[in-house]
Amino acid sequence: MLNISTASMYNKQTPPVAFKAHMAYTQVHKDDGKTKNVNNYTAFMRDFSTLEFTKDYLKKYFPNGTNIAEFGCSLGQKSYSLLIVLDEINKNKKYKITGYDFPEVIKQINEHGKPLYGVSQYSEEEQILFPTYPEKSVFIEKPVKKETADSIRDKFYTYFNTFIPYSYYGEGLKNHYNKLFDKNNIVVTPNKQKTKDLIQFKSGNIKDIDKILEPKKTGVVIFQNALYHILSKSDDYDFELSSLTNISEAEDIFKKINKVLPQNGLFVLGVLPSDHIYSFELEDETHLKYINNKQVRVFDTSPVHIALRENGFEPAYYCLIPSHKAYIRYRDIYLPAAWKKVRDVK
Repeated sequence: MLNISTASMYNKQTPPVAFKAHMAYTQVHKDDGKTKNVNNYTAFMRDFSTLEFTKDYLKKYFPNGTNIAEFGCSLGQKSYSLLIVLDEINKNKKYKITGYDFPEVIKQINEHGKPLYGVSQYSEEEQILFPTYPEKSVFIEKPVKKETADSIRDKFYTYFNTFIPYSYYGEGLKNHYNKLFDKNNIVVTPNKQKTKDLIQFKSGNIKDIDKILEPKKTGVVIFQNALYHILSKSDDYDFELSSLTNISEAEDIFKKINKVLPQNGLFVLGVLPSDHIYSFELEDETHLKYINNKQVRVFDTSPVHIALRENGFEPAYYCLIPSHKAYIRYRDIYLPAAWKKVRDVK
């Protein structure tokens, strides 16, 4: 289901649509007995450039394979997207992905007896999965080459089947299908034969990562576009950055991630400005840096970045900031979206 704002369709700084199917809040129970609403926004092929970087990084540093753990995986779209991007280097199933989230979130994946996902051609990220890309795309902030899009689309439909007519299923699944379906959507379900032994989903909290994962057995830990849950008491990522004060808890998590990862292990943080405690007011704290022989302006000195360096990490990949997020005025700033483990910490 879509809410389309015609005013925003002509505004290059904001996306044209809001997605009810993808923008959901789930009430979860915290360790202290309290409940909290967590934002489950996600989409297939979100942060595509980071997905491609992760693939290239794995090919270079873990050519023989490794486990990949994504915390805050929501309903699994990002985990499946990485699996699809890895396809060309994963013919022997040497890279395996496990997605972790709160039990209440994981339960939703199979709540109706079959995982179903709506894919929308009006989603900025998911337009790549339609043959009309890029000619008839509504809004593309970071365009992908057509040949890359064609390849990804072909692979996507080997990992996912278009949904069998819902008359074959019970009322609960029919209702779920109706919520996902729109004339601009398709509804898909994972191809179990293709994804078998490659991806799974479990309950798990990033705060317990040292209890969940064996040391040195996981080459990539992903906690993408989710750190704001730790840094702030807010339920959303568009909030006053002055409320981001919980650095000590984030630092404790970074230390645990360091102990889990092997040398050269990768921590994917993502490029959400609130996860980096960045707003346009901090432009004076940016600096120039050469990336791929190109001089760009980066921001990598926030308390989050300092805590990561103190806990054995260095930036491995910088990504262009999303221009349509709150508190962002300048378009040409790069944030360190992925971090490489360079030393052990005690």
